[in-house]
Amino acid sequence: RAQELFDSQALQTKQVDVQEEFARAYDEQETYTEQEPYEGTETITTHVQQSRQIWEPPQGPFLRSITFSQNGVGASEEDVRKGSKGAFIFPRFEWTNNAEEAVLGFSFVMGNQQPAKGYEKINFDLNKDARGSFNFLCVTRHGSEPPVSAVTFLKFDGAFSGTHYNQW
Repeated sequence: RAQELFDSQALQTKQVDVQEEFARAYDEQETYTEQEPYEGTETITTHVQQSRQIWEPPQGPFLRSITFSQNGVGASEEDVRKGSKGAFIFPRFEWTNNAEEAVLGFSFVMGNQQPAKGYEKINFDLNKDARGSFNFLCVTRHGSEPPVSAVTFLKFDGAFSGTHYNQW
């Protein structure tokens, strides 16, 4: 019976108009008044500093592309394999101020694995001449993550067997 009553109700909508008078400037002082609900009510007035955080679109530069080379000329960073066996591998970053062109995330694949949907495989073995599996970095420009604005390659004395490092 309840469902019948609910279904028979006319759909009601209400349009709310937000007026400029409701907008407040930053760091505006507001007054907060607290009253005790007893006889002989005491009123305490406290000025409260108000703050707001507004989301702003990220500003560039953003990572547009990354390539690797065994030659350090023009490299963006030192050898990413520094201290380990294998070939020297130097990254080169290309930057953009256009968030639409920017890299939004990374993943890795091994051997002949195909990258996840929406990812591009960078065709350079990051384990070159070190024996073991072929390891490739993949990037994506799809998704809801913010554009990449910094890149850091972590370097360890030995193989890193984890999937996360600190909060990364």
